[in-house]
Amino acid sequence: MKMTDEVMEVRSLIPSSQVGGIIGKGGSNIAKVREQSGAFISILKNDQFAALNPNRTITERICIFKGTADQVAHAARILTQLIVDTSNERLLNKAGTDREKLEKTALKLLVHRSQVGSIIGKGGSLIKETQQNTSTRIQVSNDVLANSTEKSVNIIGTPDQIHAAMQVIVKCLHDNPLPPNTKNYMYVPGTQQLYSQQRKRSSLPDTSKPGSCAQESTQKIAIPSVCAGTVIGRHGATIRELRQTSGTQISIADADSENPDERIVTLTGTSQGIQTAVSMIRQLVEQYKPADRE
Repeated sequence: MKMTDEVMEVRSLIPSSQVGGIIGKGGSNIAKVREQSGAFISILKNDQFAALNPNRTITERICIFKGTADQVAHAARILTQLIVDTSNERLLNKAGTDREKLEKTALKLLVHRSQVGSIIGKGGSLIKETQQNTSTRIQVSNDVLANSTEKSVNIIGTPDQIHAAMQVIVKCLHDNPLPPNTKNYMYVPGTQQLYSQQRKRSSLPDTSKPGSCAQESTQKIAIPSVCAGTVIGRHGATIRELRQTSGTQISIADADSENPDERIVTLTGTSQGIQTAVSMIRQLVEQYKPADRE
């Protein structure tokens, strides 16, 4: 099978302030991205963390691209153009605005730490070559993001330049897949605050009963509605296995009429059990393949 025929998933972080312009009125813009690129694209909600972080503002949201390598790169180009257009409308009337800067934006990818080396190349040779050939600036975080095995790869340039760089990076990810059984904990915005609060709550040991360090908590995540069947499984077999393996309680809410593309999954258990369940659910979502278009 050729690379361009294989379905793959690429995750990115989008500033919350830009999400409205990307989605558009009634979802018109994001529908255009899907239609023109052929890729499945979804921006996950962050309000599932509101109850656990009532005094925190989560400034980024996860955007998932799913499709062939060409489709993912094309979708990234259209999405970044939407970001530029929205920024232009907001800033053009401001005095002193540099028009050249208005044409540039950034796309922050989330990449497993074991795959980052394939993007950088030996001695940084590949990332330097990619920057020179595409006229982009590419920044890779030194450390993994909180409570995850992912690093950020920030691509800065015009939409066309980002598209060119994405073609190179997506090929690197395709050619260097994660080895089987690799631990893969995906970054979730707000997780850092959530876990720091949990640690504070459990910092004083409760000697009244054994095992008190494994306190239970509740976490919510959003999954694309089209993937719910994959997580539930036939007659609920898959979700039962998830509960047994992770030791957590898991429920999936019906889709909200205002946001039918997403469903909220509620997980209750220990922090380790929740992390295990979230990782398993993300893997199931990755296995979902959209139906071929006629």
